[in-house]
Amino acid sequence: MDRKVQVRCHELAPVIGDRDGNLRVIDDAVQDAMAAGCQLLVLPELATSGYHLTAEEARAAALPASSPVLERWARLLRPDAVLVVGFAEASDDGIYNSAAVLAGHGVFAVYRKTHLWDAEKDVFTPGQVAAGVLETPVGPLVVVRSEPGRGKQRAGDQRDACD
Repeated sequence: MDRKVQVRCHELAPVIGDRDGNLRVIDDAVQDAMAAGCQLLVLPELATSGYHLTAEEARAAALPASSPVLERWARLLRPDAVLVVGFAEASDDGIYNSAAVLAGHGVFAVYRKTHLWDAEKDVFTPGQVAAGVLETPVGPLVVVRSEPGRGKQRAGDQRDACD
């Protein structure tokens, strides 16, 4: 079955320490993508906080997976659209480098980065479950994060499941 999906990978420049400003930038990116007819919007890893964080900065920027912010972004999506956005996730058992997959009904899934590298290990708790294939409004989707030495292998492993 041939199916065309309009995809936008939107680069942002989040400012460390300005969570509210970063959230406004994401609001604008989501609204702009929806107005342009985008069906799959992919935002960067740690889009809500910026990337090179200290543990203290990550804690200050972290959002729970049940955050109203994620629900708000989901409500901005059209029924046929999906948003993938990276965020520092606050949980009872640590701070995670996570990606939320959102659809019009809310949070579809949250993937916690499993393979932390370099200074990430000092800031984040590693996730315990590898990403699986999600059946989304735009079709099958897998969240693949930067995983040194494993990224290409991970993408290849999941590619067949998404064809």
